[in-house]
Amino acid sequence: MKVRIIISVLMLLAVIGGTVFGQSASDYVDRGEAFLRQGEFDKAIAEFTSAIRLNPNDVAAYLFRAQAYAFKGDLDRTIADYTQAIRIEPSLESVAVVRDGFVDAYVRRGNAYANKGDWDRAIADFTSTIRLNPNLASAYINRGLAYEEKDDLDRAIADFEAALRIDPNNAGARQVLDMFRQWRGR
Repeated sequence: MKVRIIISVLMLLAVIGGTVFGQSASDYVDRGEAFLRQGEFDKAIAEFTSAIRLNPNDVAAYLFRAQAYAFKGDLDRTIADYTQAIRIEPSLESVAVVRDGFVDAYVRRGNAYANKGDWDRAIADFTSTIRLNPNLASAYINRGLAYEEKDDLDRAIADFEAALRIDPNNAGARQVLDMFRQWRGR
């Protein structure tokens, strides 16, 4: 009985201190990233979940876990984790790029919405990205593609033109813009 009480107290103290037996949230995130790079998504998710249990405000853990869920094709959980990261850090100014060039959570959540066919929410997230970082050509491209899916070629063309002002050497964007212009001319 006394041993159980001592172990319980030690575990409580470890969790209160932000670690579990010497493991910090960032330790779990680091291991999760390694599993993510190796394509071991379930193991990565488990590590990120452990990090979140220790630190429910660990934006990086939510962002990386969302990425793991996206690789698994679990769009609902992907969206939920990006949403939580955005709730914690609405502007994402401090985490717009996390570690290995992780891009903005709004773009990734917008992509998840687009993959579900939820064009209005995708457009809203791409618009938020543009508001926060108006020099991100990919946000204009993604929003332009979403507008095209809604049969709004004028807005799609405007977004591709904006993307090309930022990145004039983007041959793929140029080709899509030319195609949209041809469609509009019909």
